[in-house]
Amino acid sequence: MNNKIGTKEFDLVGYIMDYESGEISDERILEMMSHLIKTGLAWTLQGHYGRTAKQLIDGGYISKDGEILIDIDKPADSDFCPDCEQHYFSHNDDGSCVED
Repeated sequence: MNNKIGTKEFDLVGYIMDYESGEISDERILEMMSHLIKTGLAWTLQGHYGRTAKQLIDGGYISKDGEILIDIDKPADSDFCPDCEQHYFSHNDDGSCVED
């Protein structure tokens, strides 16, 4: 499934495959989740995507409209996971660090 955002193609299937296999950067996760929120797909895919979208919205990373609210090129130190200090937020459904 490719979608256009402005003049840029968005390879959603590629993003999801990379996400599911753990081969995606935090920046690309934010881009993917932004797209899923904007299109409404975050709320129709498996529950993990909706829960993650809600965590990102509640955490102030992405707006309810899907706009990324942080500068993904220069994250604040406090945005890093307190356990491993290598990524923005926990990736697991139970809130545990992806590195655990």
